[in-house]
Amino acid sequence: DFSHVAGIDFSAAEAFNRMNRILHRRDVTLALAGVSLDGEIGRSLQMVGLFEDPVEDSTIPPPKVFEDLNGALEACENEMLVILSDKQRMEAMNQQKEASAESIDIPSNLAIQTPASIDMNVGSPRRNFLHQAASTTLASSQGPNSDSNRWKHFKQPLPLILQSFQGLTTRNEDFWFRAVSYFEPRSYPAGKILYSRGDQPDGFYLLQSGILRAEYDLDQGSYHESIVSGTTCGELPFFSETARTSTVMAEMDCVAWLLTLEAWERMQEKEPEVAKEILKVGMKLSAERMNAITS
Repeated sequence: DFSHVAGIDFSAAEAFNRMNRILHRRDVTLALAGVSLDGEIGRSLQMVGLFEDPVEDSTIPPPKVFEDLNGALEACENEMLVILSDKQRMEAMNQQKEASAESIDIPSNLAIQTPASIDMNVGSPRRNFLHQAASTTLASSQGPNSDSNRWKHFKQPLPLILQSFQGLTTRNEDFWFRAVSYFEPRSYPAGKILYSRGDQPDGFYLLQSGILRAEYDLDQGSYHESIVSGTTCGELPFFSETARTSTVMAEMDCVAWLLTLEAWERMQEKEPEVAKEILKVGMKLSAERMNAITS
């Protein structure tokens, strides 16, 4: 929302170009509110080519532009409703093909009860539908068959390993249980530097709670990212045995599980199958992170 922005320089405008490319790679559409193409902000963004129509060798469309925040929010709501409608229709068509998937009855007492519910229930039909869809989706995601509910009774760091590696490996909890003893817990107060650029890698981190900030100094310029709980940190230099490429510090108090170099060597000796799989996961994570940084 640019409604309170007075101006934007070239580097900031170019950052939105990079952001649009990164979001497009993740099938996310960038929407800008409070922007007039004839105004100073609009002209600055046009100068970096943000609003140019995609050419034949480029499939990245320009972001959507709205004059005010309400228009942008309504457009996003409409997109969500279209996706929800299509998803429900596809699920109905495929219901007979998914005989193995048990349906979950959502008890009425699982509805979200917040003060905001009162305001939304007297609003427009769109808001009522969105609230109903959000409540149902949240309740179903917390059903007895969800991964998070299956994992919550496991002792850390097994749930963290399963969450961090989800979608990157086909191995189940029985397999990853063999890796648990090789990780050790570490606590980092806000402001603590875990490692600096150029340091030799001391471990591979799984972040259980808090937020880490990684700062990169690349040929393309400076870049930083926030690393949130349930994700990893430091995998590329650790597994490739190269110097750290970034400086990482705790933005708030953090708890992480660390696979040290000594533990990694023991794992390769005693659990070679687990070590091979964790190396594959680490390389996939590194590829995703570097693609995001260099896009």
